Amino acid sequence: MVSIAAAGYTRLVGEYAGIGGSHVPLQYYVFKDDAALAKSEFAIVPAVLKVYEELFGPYPFAREKYGIAEVPIPSFREHQTIPSLGKGIMDGSSPVWDLGTVSNVIAHDMAHQWFGNSLTPASWSDVWLNEGFSTYAVALWHERDGGEGAYRDFMRFLDTHDFSGSIYIKDERDVDAEFTSTTFNKGAWVLHMLRHVMGDQAFFAALHDYVTANRYGRVDTGRWLAACEQRYGKSLDWFFEEWIYGEGEPVFRTDWSEKDGTLTLKIAQTQHGQAFTLPVDVEIHTDRGVTRQTVWLRQRMQNVELPVQGMVQTVVLDPDGWVLKGASSRPGAAA
Repeated sequence: MVSIAAAGYTRLVGEYAGIGGSHVPLQYYVFKDDAALAKSEFAIVPAVLKVYEELFGPYPFAREKYGIAEVPIPSFREHQTIPSLGKGIMDGSSPVWDLGTVSNVIAHDMAHQWFGNSLTPASWSDVWLNEGFSTYAVALWHERDGGEGAYRDFMRFLDTHDFSGSIYIKDERDVDAEFTSTTFNKGAWVLHMLRHVMGDQAFFAALHDYVTANRYGRVDTGRWLAACEQRYGKSLDWFFEEWIYGEGEPVFRTDWSEKDGTLTLKIAQTQHGQAFTLPVDVEIHTDRGVTRQTVWLRQRMQNVELPVQGMVQTVVLDPDGWVLKGASSRPGAAA
């Protein structure tokens, strides 16, 4: 695909010093009336490039440039080396859909230089490898820029509770299924959950391996699975089958009771369809303080016994929001 944009542009230039010693030209083409605003909004580009290089490896097109071209259509596209940014997005007068702000759009389309332009899915069935990964990259940028709170805020923003169908598109000719909130937002959430399952060290090593091994090539979900299993050291088929090839998300109902230093936690998955296997953190508040433990859920109805010290006051399931849960998840009354 070739994009051509022609106008009486104002050209803004700069340079990004890459982490490997490269010097990447920065070239922005904007409408004259938006030049001052562009200087302000595009100031984040070097910082985001640095974060992505640290996470994914060298910018794939360092010998050419990184640019942005303003276009009159209120949309945005991740064209190789020079994404298009619709007029009105910078000043907030045009919607940016699920991404929220112009800085998120810039970070999203920049991530596509790795996920989409350097690594290209072999079929449309795996388009989540473009859109889910690039959406999650925005969350990772927020984490590096604003800390854990900013990261979790963005993940909550992506939880729009409208995730029909599976992330993997069984019929690649089903155009209506290709660019939905399931592809973008649930795809990002699945990576967020996989990070919790694998742990940071293994997850980020797998991410870097996946990008490096497939640079300038074609990818599919199986290649991502292989990279993850190599670093995790165990099978992750169960996770991919449920979260990428399967549909839905768990809806939890919890009850608990405490007796003689043992907390009995009853966890029910009340959603229709499959029951999910996953690790879930449990935060226990007692009159002696707060403790955390991780339990593995494997059944639709599960009782878990945990040792506690002191009188239990509150039990919180998944306190940090690592699990994509149905909107009706709630605690039950204390037994």
